Amino acid sequence: MGAVLQVLERHGVHASEEDVARAMEVALVESGFQRPYPEPHRALKREQAELLERGGFELDRLEFGLEDPIARTAFEYAVLRATSLTTHEAAKRLGVNDSRVRQRLAARALYGIKAGDEWRLPAFQFARAGLVPGIDRVFPRLPQSLNPVAVYRWFHTSNPDLEEREGQGRALTPLQWLQTGNDPDVVVELAAGL
Repeated sequence: MGAVLQVLERHGVHASEEDVARAMEVALVESGFQRPYPEPHRALKREQAELLERGGFELDRLEFGLEDPIARTAFEYAVLRATSLTTHEAAKRLGVNDSRVRQRLAARALYGIKAGDEWRLPAFQFARAGLVPGIDRVFPRLPQSLNPVAVYRWFHTSNPDLEEREGQGRALTPLQWLQTGNDPDVVVELAAGL
């Protein structure tokens, strides 16, 4: 667990081992996680397992771990939740009251994760003061069916349609595009096309 905490610290996430374990537990429960496949050595007959291993298939690599896409997604969700702001924290950051934050969540001008009775607002949408410019115009265009990890990944994945300098720059992520003051309509269109 020490390595996980070090990675989180490098990215500005200060959490105890217990916090991370609790967040993972919540993420697995809320995601409805079920092992996607049985343990290979128990699911296969001995002869089948031996045949696969002789053929070079590594059954032990199928064990649950962070190379498992479900585990990776659950972990990302846990970190996303753990680093999100409460409604009250978001209100303070935006200089409004809590009810205004809830109104903006209802209008999809803010992005939130509903957790029981409370909302958690992922930190990526906030600048030092206020919101990332134009991001409030993007959220309503994102499909509501996207899970929080998919939303986070979309905002943090380079997009060839968002070139720093047309035809000669590097591809920016939607979040970088907005943070650098580019036209939010371009990102709004991309979000609408998902």
